[in-house]
Amino acid sequence: MTGIIKVKICAGKLGLSRTRRAARTAAMGIVAIAASALLRAQTTVDLHPQRTIDPYSDVCYWLNLKEASIAGGWDFHAYKDGDTGKACLEIRRGSRDGPVVYRKTGESFGEFRLGQKANPAYDIPRIEDGTDLTGRGTPDMIVSTWSGGPHCCFYHMIFELKPELKVVARIDDGDGDLAHFADLDGDGHYYYKGNDWTFAYWDASLEDSAAPAVVLRFVDDDQGGHYHIAMDKMRTPEPTPEQLDKVIQDAGKAFVDGSNFGDGTGSKLWSNMVNMIYTGHSNLAWKLLDDTWLTPNRSLAQAPNKDKFLSGFCSQLKTSQYWGDMEKTLEDVPSACTVAKPASREK
Repeated sequence: MTGIIKVKICAGKLGLSRTRRAARTAAMGIVAIAASALLRAQTTVDLHPQRTIDPYSDVCYWLNLKEASIAGGWDFHAYKDGDTGKACLEIRRGSRDGPVVYRKTGESFGEFRLGQKANPAYDIPRIEDGTDLTGRGTPDMIVSTWSGGPHCCFYHMIFELKPELKVVARIDDGDGDLAHFADLDGDGHYYYKGNDWTFAYWDASLEDSAAPAVVLRFVDDDQGGHYHIAMDKMRTPEPTPEQLDKVIQDAGKAFVDGSNFGDGTGSKLWSNMVNMIYTGHSNLAWKLLDDTWLTPNRSLAQAPNKDKFLSGFCSQLKTSQYWGDMEKTLEDVPSACTVAKPASREK
């Protein structure tokens, strides 16, 4: 139940590692402009990577080689020029001298990382390169990317290695650098564990923003398959009445005169609503809103604002990349949420 009533993201959980957060904040002034270049390059990833071959760049030179791995007959190289900040991902057939079938470069301070290394401090397991991550019966290779921007942006690309090389999935990790894959049941089936950053900076600082944990499973289909929400792995037991009472009391403080969220949109209210929704208790999220909005110490004149707040909350919720899956899990949805349109996303 701790996960339901928690607002901030602890270092021991998925989110933003302290070291990475501090480094990116310090570098903000340097990389703010350059960071977008690698991101723009990444968005052009083709499902047929042999067609994605950027022109040769000096960064893709062996002296800049940071990582290399051979998996499934493909030679993966990750390069980084420490002086210019440029990065390069290159895949060759067979060996380092084989023909280049994929090359992606970035004019920024970002980087490419190969595979998944163990990180015991965050309970991240090592995964052998070539492990079948999707359950399709073929070997896969993990490549993660960072755009180089402060707090942003991280991605996972899953390359399927047989019968042909292709990108079978690309997952947006958002602002978190601790997203990873894990065999949750010990049966050889891997899940993706990360966070949904839809509410980052929504009426709060990043530290106080809700970033609920998500677990994804790969679902194969005639379109090549996609990752979807695994609510059975995200659901938690219902909070006890005592726990609910404490959450209501804490959330109600957002309405106190002179608070930073005097209009009722305090992060202790909506972050707990978000966490309840993402742990399978959407009915309790609506109850939390009702019970908080009608606490005795606040004027009923604020009651009409509840639907306005709920509409804005649900508009933001509907911008989530996982909304198509999450919508199916909601129960007893208030009408103000049902009719809300997705908020406009910043470009």
